[in-house]
Amino acid sequence: MTTTTAAPYACRWCGIGEREHMQRSKPPVGWHPWQAPTQEQIKTRMLLRRAARLAERAARRQALFHATGFWTGSSLSPEDEGEFICRDCGSPACARLARVQRHLDRIRWPQSWREPFLF
Repeated sequence: MTTTTAAPYACRWCGIGEREHMQRSKPPVGWHPWQAPTQEQIKTRMLLRRAARLAERAARRQALFHATGFWTGSSLSPEDEGEFICRDCGSPACARLARVQRHLDRIRWPQSWREPFLF
Protein backbone atom coordinates (compact mmCIF):
# COMPACT_ATOMS: atom_id res chain seq x y z
CA MET A 1 0.00 0.00 0.00
CA THR A 2 1.38 3.41 -0.91
CA THR A 3 -0.41 5.63 1.56
CA THR A 4 1.11 8.23 3.84
CA THR A 5 -1.49 7.93 6.58
CA ALA A 6 -0.34 6.90 10.04
CA ALA A 7 -0.91 3.37 11.26
CA PRO A 8 -4.06 3.18 13.39
CA TYR A 9 -2.17 2.41 16.62
CA ALA A 10 0.75 4.81 16.06
CA CYS A 11 1.65 7.56 18.52
CA ARG A 12 -1.11 9.93 19.51
CA TRP A 13 0.96 13.03 18.75
CA CYS A 14 3.30 12.25 15.85
CA GLY A 15 1.90 9.11 14.17
CA ILE A 16 5.05 6.98 14.55
CA GLY A 17 4.79 3.32 15.57
CA GLU A 18 5.62 2.29 19.14
CA ARG A 19 8.76 0.31 18.23
CA GLU A 20 10.32 3.09 16.15
CA HIS A 21 9.30 5.93 18.43
CA MET A 22 11.78 6.28 21.35
CA GLN A 23 11.70 10.02 22.18
CA ARG A 24 10.41 12.44 19.55
CA SER A 25 9.75 16.10 19.31
CA LYS A 26 6.58 17.52 17.82
CA PRO A 27 5.87 21.27 17.93
CA PRO A 28 2.61 21.31 19.92
CA VAL A 29 3.79 18.83 22.59
CA GLY A 30 7.61 18.99 22.40
CA TRP A 31 9.67 15.95 23.52
CA HIS A 32 7.39 13.08 24.36
CA PRO A 33 7.37 9.28 24.72
CA TRP A 34 5.01 7.12 22.69
CA GLN A 35 1.42 7.59 23.81
CA ALA A 36 -1.55 5.47 22.80
CA PRO A 37 -3.92 7.18 20.36
CA THR A 38 -7.48 8.02 21.30
CA GLN A 39 -10.35 5.90 20.01
CA GLU A 40 -11.38 8.72 17.65
CA GLN A 41 -7.85 8.87 16.20
CA ILE A 42 -7.80 5.11 15.69
CA LYS A 43 -11.16 5.19 13.91
CA THR A 44 -10.17 8.18 11.74
CA ARG A 45 -6.88 6.56 10.76
CA MET A 46 -8.61 3.29 9.88
CA LEU A 47 -11.21 5.11 7.77
CA LEU A 48 -8.48 7.07 5.96
CA ARG A 49 -6.56 3.88 5.21
CA ARG A 50 -9.73 2.22 3.94
CA ALA A 51 -10.57 5.20 1.73
CA ALA A 52 -7.05 5.15 0.29
CA ARG A 53 -7.27 1.40 -0.32
CA LEU A 54 -10.63 1.74 -2.08
CA ALA A 55 -9.34 4.63 -4.20
CA GLU A 56 -6.33 2.53 -5.21
CA ARG A 57 -8.61 -0.38 -6.07
CA ALA A 58 -10.83 1.91 -8.16
CA ALA A 59 -7.78 3.23 -10.02
CA ARG A 60 -6.67 -0.33 -10.77
CA ARG A 61 -10.19 -1.22 -11.88
CA GLN A 62 -10.14 1.66 -14.39
CA ALA A 63 -6.98 0.18 -15.89
CA LEU A 64 -8.65 -3.17 -16.54
CA PHE A 65 -9.46 -4.42 -20.01
CA HIS A 66 -13.25 -3.95 -19.80
CA ALA A 67 -13.96 -6.98 -21.97
CA THR A 68 -17.05 -8.34 -20.24
CA GLY A 69 -20.52 -6.99 -19.78
CA PHE A 70 -23.98 -8.05 -18.70
CA TRP A 71 -27.60 -7.23 -19.45
CA THR A 72 -29.82 -5.54 -16.92
CA GLY A 73 -33.56 -5.72 -16.92
CA SER A 74 -36.15 -8.34 -16.20
CA SER A 75 -36.83 -11.41 -18.29
CA LEU A 76 -40.38 -11.46 -16.91
CA SER A 77 -41.33 -8.18 -18.55
CA PRO A 78 -41.23 -8.15 -22.39
CA GLU A 79 -41.31 -4.33 -22.58
CA ASP A 80 -38.21 -4.02 -20.36
CA GLU A 81 -35.35 -4.16 -22.86
CA GLY A 82 -32.65 -3.56 -20.26
CA GLU A 83 -29.22 -2.27 -21.16
CA PHE A 84 -25.75 -3.69 -21.63
CA ILE A 85 -23.42 -2.62 -18.78
CA CYS A 86 -19.65 -3.00 -18.43
CA ARG A 87 -18.87 -5.53 -15.69
CA ASP A 88 -15.61 -3.78 -14.74
CA CYS A 89 -16.67 -0.14 -14.36
CA GLY A 90 -20.45 -0.52 -14.13
CA SER A 91 -21.11 2.05 -16.85
CA PRO A 92 -23.56 1.56 -19.72
CA ALA A 93 -21.47 3.96 -21.85
CA CYS A 94 -18.02 2.39 -21.40
CA ALA A 95 -15.90 3.30 -24.42
CA ARG A 96 -13.43 0.47 -23.81
CA LEU A 97 -16.16 -2.17 -23.72
CA ALA A 98 -17.76 -0.72 -26.86
CA ARG A 99 -14.41 -0.95 -28.66
CA VAL A 100 -13.95 -4.58 -27.62
CA GLN A 101 -17.51 -5.46 -28.65
CA ARG A 102 -17.08 -3.82 -32.07
CA HIS A 103 -13.91 -5.83 -32.61
CA LEU A 104 -15.60 -9.07 -31.54
CA ASP A 105 -18.59 -8.35 -33.79
CA ARG A 106 -16.27 -7.87 -36.78
CA ILE A 107 -14.67 -11.23 -36.07
CA ARG A 108 -17.82 -13.22 -35.20
CA TRP A 109 -20.33 -12.10 -37.83
CA PRO A 110 -18.42 -13.11 -40.96
CA GLN A 111 -17.65 -16.51 -39.44
CA SER A 112 -21.26 -17.18 -38.51
CA TRP A 113 -22.38 -16.74 -42.14
CA ARG A 114 -19.82 -19.24 -43.41
CA GLU A 115 -20.73 -21.99 -40.96
CA PRO A 116 -24.05 -23.81 -41.35
CA PHE A 117 -26.46 -23.77 -38.43
CA LEU A 118 -26.85 -27.17 -36.81
CA PHE A 119 -30.04 -27.65 -34.86
